[in-house]
Amino acid sequence: MCYFITATLSADAKIEKVFAVAKKYNFAWIEQNNTSVQKQIDAGSSYFCTTMGQCDCGTLLGSANRYYKNSKNDFSSKILNFRKKGWSETKIERWLSEKKDLSIKNESNSGNSKKSSEVESWKNFVVEVLNSKFASKIGVLLHMYSGSICTEPIELLGKIVIKLKNVNEEVFLTMYEDHLYEFVKS
Repeated sequence: MCYFITATLSADAKIEKVFAVAKKYNFAWIEQNNTSVQKQIDAGSSYFCTTMGQCDCGTLLGSANRYYKNSKNDFSSKILNFRKKGWSETKIERWLSEKKDLSIKNESNSGNSKKSSEVESWKNFVVEVLNSKFASKIGVLLHMYSGSICTEPIELLGKIVIKLKNVNEEVFLTMYEDHLYEFVKS
């Protein structure tokens, strides 16, 4: 099982121009024909694998949510103690949220420039493609694959539309798996 980051482009996209921008940011841009994904995206849209290496395991995309999801187990004894002390579920969730925010801050400020630059590259890539009008919409999808990118059935759990003015590194750090993040100019 491996993570792969894939992307979609609107039907009006100038694919060769987007490919050149992807290359600039060190992303592959290989068209895929996954029928389960194609059925769930806009008609005429294209679907691409962006992975340069073997896989995207270790990606920072969605890392804050993976931390948060796992943090309930990591902090289970603390949570049990909080409940014994009479903390409400809302207060516990707020405490966990603060831990998540701290994780995001630490990931963003970490000394691992390769990882930090990954998130910055995604942000800059999306901004450049939209500002250059090479596509009216670009989607990014993070999925844990157990099979082939071309044949694995993927059920999108949602689409999240983000306007260009709201694109920032936190969007990429807090991505949810199996949600298509659609970035649009306006």
